Amino acid sequence: MLRTHAGSGTAVPTMISPTIRIPLLLGLIVLVAAGGILFVQEQKKLSLEANLKLIKLKNLRIGVGSYGNKKGTGLFGSLVNEGKETVSIATLLVSFVDDTGQIVKTHEFSPVNRFSWLDPKPLVPGETKEFGFLLDDIVPESWSGNFEAKLIKLKFKD
Repeated sequence: MLRTHAGSGTAVPTMISPTIRIPLLLGLIVLVAAGGILFVQEQKKLSLEANLKLIKLKNLRIGVGSYGNKKGTGLFGSLVNEGKETVSIATLLVSFVDDTGQIVKTHEFSPVNRFSWLDPKPLVPGETKEFGFLLDDIVPESWSGNFEAKLIKLKFKD
């Protein structure tokens, strides 16, 4: 708030009203906290993008195989860790495509998963890990047999 001194025409600042001071301070704190959260999220996103480039998907293919004691049509391939950190969880997003090229369904798989009953081993630097997932219970009727796949999440061993 500004007040004008009588006769001088000069505006001089006065103290902020107590009724505005606390909400203004709280608003400033929220703004700074939100900025900090956005900064941290952006740093995590950049780090994930850099790390995703170091884990390579190779030889992805649809075929017949087994997973555990089940047999059927599956997605098979391998992951190569070209980074310097051990991966404890890697999540792959697979998009199933119809005859027109449209994505008809997506599904997440974790070829590296420390919680897996069948294969809880991490992916250490320099290692290649073969994987396979059965698709018979996942894919829709309209699936053409084509797919797109990309890594979307990584967790590193602490």
